[in-house]
Amino acid sequence: MGAFLIVFLYALVFFLRLRNPLLGWYALLMFSIILFYLDFYNFLSGYINYLFRHLYVPTSFFYLLCWSLFHIKFLNLRHYSKPLYWLIISINAGYWIDYPISMIVTATTGSYFSVLYELLYWLGIDWGGFCLIVLFLLLISLIYVGFKNFQRVLLYTIAFLISLVAMIISTFAVYDIEWLPHYPYNNLFVPGTLIEIVILGYILANAPTNTVGNRSALSSNSSPNFRKTSTRKIRFSKSATKLPAISTMRWALR
Repeated sequence: MGAFLIVFLYALVFFLRLRNPLLGWYALLMFSIILFYLDFYNFLSGYINYLFRHLYVPTSFFYLLCWSLFHIKFLNLRHYSKPLYWLIISINAGYWIDYPISMIVTATTGSYFSVLYELLYWLGIDWGGFCLIVLFLLLISLIYVGFKNFQRVLLYTIAFLISLVAMIISTFAVYDIEWLPHYPYNNLFVPGTLIEIVILGYILANAPTNTVGNRSALSSNSSPNFRKTSTRKIRFSKSATKLPAISTMRWALR
């Protein structure tokens, strides 16, 4: 837990100093991981129940949301595939739209009710399956961007796959599968996540300022829009340098 807290403080401080959006998303991801672990190991439940009765705090879904946001921002997924971008955003948003409605209905009626859960139940999917769907979409988006720009996502792919495999194994261990013991595999996501954040920290620390800055770690100055803008600036600068010469020639002719 101490390692996650140190990395979170590191990311937060450098985000406030450098005003780098990607570092901000990384700090938010670290914050969601810390909350998830505190809740998973029952450090938060006692305080939450003391402050707010019958309030369920979905730290796992908050972690999933922050993971998804960092993923699409790092990959600059909207630039590569808008359908995948909006699909990941919409599925995550669907849960957070359903969550307050579910809490209000549950507090009013005294029994749990969720429109999203009813839909998932009708499809034969539980909340664990819902999380796996989101993770599967993140994997598809990574593969898609990898085909477009493999060299830039190589280290991130390694980090993501380590964390993803560990998370999937931990998820399946909860279902008490015969060939997959519950202990210790239900905690496998902890070392997987730790390895991931270390690699992500290395990527962000060594990424050039002009590539990590305004858009994402995959944005580069070789994009078509940048070329057009640069060309316009060069043409403008050339025309601007000719103006003094033209005016001088006219003055001399007079």
